[in-house]
Amino acid sequence: MTQPSFRMSLWASQRVAYVAFYNAYESFLVDCLKVGTGLSRLRSTDKKVFNDALRTGLSKDISNPCWFHGEINIPRLIRHALSHAGGRMTDELKPHKHGVKLIEDELQIVPEDNHRMLRRLRMAVEEVITVTSADPKFLTAATKLPTPRDEGE
Repeated sequence: MTQPSFRMSLWASQRVAYVAFYNAYESFLVDCLKVGTGLSRLRSTDKKVFNDALRTGLSKDISNPCWFHGEINIPRLIRHALSHAGGRMTDELKPHKHGVKLIEDELQIVPEDNHRMLRRLRMAVEEVITVTSADPKFLTAATKLPTPRDEGE
């Protein structure tokens, strides 16, 4: 920890983890909505189609607990700032109480930021799983996936 390059890589890894966790969540959600809606192409940036899919693509409207809720929206804005603004504060994020430490207007992601986001994303994933678990479309889609290998293989 006394070497500056090690400290920089350690803190950079927190940013990478934050972006990766959020991207994995968004990809999971998009994939589930594609199965639910039957759409072959769906992007979260296509707001109208994506928002409609959140509301009507599954047996229950998951838009608020899984996308619009502040504890999901703020991490999305943080991820955007990390990915597209070099970690600098963005105008979209500025009005929100995001809880991330700032140094000279640059977001400093620490382990607790990742933990906080993961706790909320887990709740959203559990909601999606609850909504989709009894839907035959998801059972059929799951049979097309490869079987996970045993750890010994």
